[in-house]
Amino acid sequence: MSPATAPQPQPTHARGGFTLFEVALALGLVTFGVVSTLMLFPAGLKAQQLARFKIYASAKALEMVDAYNSFHNQNPASDIEAPNAWDVHTTYKGQAPDLESRLASYRNGLLPLPLTIARRLDSDGDEIQNLLAQGGYLYYSQPLATTGLNETAFGTSMPPNEAQRLVIGVIGFPQNNAIPALPQKAWPYYTPYPSPPVHVQHVNTDIDGADYWSGPNCYAWEPLDRGDTAMKTVYDKYKDYFSDQTLPKAVIYAKEALNWCDAKRIPLSYLNGTDKITVFAASPSGDNLWQQVTGLRMWAHAATTAFHWASSQTVPTGQAAPTTIDIAGNVTVTLSEQSVRTIHDACLALGMRFQATHPFDFGCPRPLQRALMMDFPLIEFDVGSAPLGGTIFANGAPAHQWRPVATSRLTSLGVSAMYPNPASSPVGAMDQAALGTSSSGTGAGALWGNDPSHATLTASFTAAERCRQIVFWTADWQSYDDFETAPSAPVDASKYLKGAPRGGATFDWCMTHPPFMDWQQYTYRNPEKVLAFINSGRTATGSNDSNGTGVHDQGSGSAAVFSGLYGADRNGNGKADQGTVPPSVRLRAQVVARFNYYDLRVPAVIR
Repeated sequence: MSPATAPQPQPTHARGGFTLFEVALALGLVTFGVVSTLMLFPAGLKAQQLARFKIYASAKALEMVDAYNSFHNQNPASDIEAPNAWDVHTTYKGQAPDLESRLASYRNGLLPLPLTIARRLDSDGDEIQNLLAQGGYLYYSQPLATTGLNETAFGTSMPPNEAQRLVIGVIGFPQNNAIPALPQKAWPYYTPYPSPPVHVQHVNTDIDGADYWSGPNCYAWEPLDRGDTAMKTVYDKYKDYFSDQTLPKAVIYAKEALNWCDAKRIPLSYLNGTDKITVFAASPSGDNLWQQVTGLRMWAHAATTAFHWASSQTVPTGQAAPTTIDIAGNVTVTLSEQSVRTIHDACLALGMRFQATHPFDFGCPRPLQRALMMDFPLIEFDVGSAPLGGTIFANGAPAHQWRPVATSRLTSLGVSAMYPNPASSPVGAMDQAALGTSSSGTGAGALWGNDPSHATLTASFTAAERCRQIVFWTADWQSYDDFETAPSAPVDASKYLKGAPRGGATFDWCMTHPPFMDWQQYTYRNPEKVLAFINSGRTATGSNDSNGTGVHDQGSGSAAVFSGLYGADRNGNGKADQGTVPPSVRLRAQVVARFNYYDLRVPAVIR
């Protein structure tokens, strides 16, 4: 076949596009990618949101610890002494040094979540409901940062605060705390060193039992505490000098103080100012060390008072300055500037030595110039024995409290300053004979726990025993339609300030006395007080319910306001709001963070 007649190859034509199948396949892949991205997007948002709430939780945890460590550990404008523990709030839950008790205040930014809302929240392992079943609360943050300031720091319209979606719980039981102040005698008492016999102001009513008055509202407590008539004489002569500051009165006062020291057999070398005194004198009985401290304290004050007249600028014309104090020729002490300084130093030295080495001896007040943690004896409640029982103010309302028990034997208990009559002071006898004193009968034995093994403040412990945990969850609880109209979580009765007992006091009296003074009562009242509505019309208090219209949450007719029964402006925007989720819907709370912390058993602050 010739080349001219051979078959020629056909030209190849390029395809102009995808087939329908290929297009469909491509669209399917794109759709899969888009859908996958969209499916992952919520998870990414959730992860980002969780990370943000972790930051909130960390900041809030640090804020809580800082607020706890730097906040006040007492409430000055409140009564802490009474014949019975249930007559004042010192030892009850609302005033305990536990984290949640101290921080559950509008000053510290931790507010209890209403129980009606908290019970609708589910969590992993039902942890929230178990906490509520054990008597604990959930908490939420106030609408602004914690300031520790009075309620006037609140504004009337707060911007939305996403951190309020956090709910907080404290997991684990608190320890049995040390008693911050024994109600029957709120030891320690303080007085300047040197000083005359301790005297206090007191309302002169039948219940106090004070029987040595030196004025309309003043009596000498220290002589009563010791049952010491000779010390009464020292106080009388000091009072005479105080009322008429002259040389003769100063000398008489000094003689009586020296006479008291001599009667207690305090060595002359401790009184004449010739030797530097830093240790106690040997005592035949070994139990009069407090007498040496008290004697030198009074003598140093009296000697300084008498020597004051040695200055020519202060001695009245015609009166010679005393240089020698003697008592009936038995003891003679010559005063000079150096001896007075030495006596003063001895007074301080013995006072501080006794203070540091005898924390369980109530024999003499502690030096005001050197307040120490050792001044507070380690006393706790004996929760392993039957509690004390009685009635509040003896008006028929039943009350109970555990018996106190100390880690060491308490001595020289004496009587309290506010209720000095031994018949009305359950501290009772001068000494607690032993921790094993019977818990039956009356007097000191009836007050104290009777098993020394129940005193555990100084016992060894494992870290797990003192470990509690702050847990943060996130839940949109403000979406409930009753998140502001729901009543406050039940308020512990010890958060309603109650004055110490008065004869014939009624319930109405208790609900109005003493007055609320927020600048000194740091842990009292409803934690939601500043946000609480004051009537059923849901009128927010604005910023301060102690304004010109009166204290809305005090008085026998204001229990509903105090208890927060009308709800609260929980987002702080100045009006009553309503969410969209009905109460029948349960929300799930997601764990955000957990923080372990050490649970203190004693009140403590870091300044």
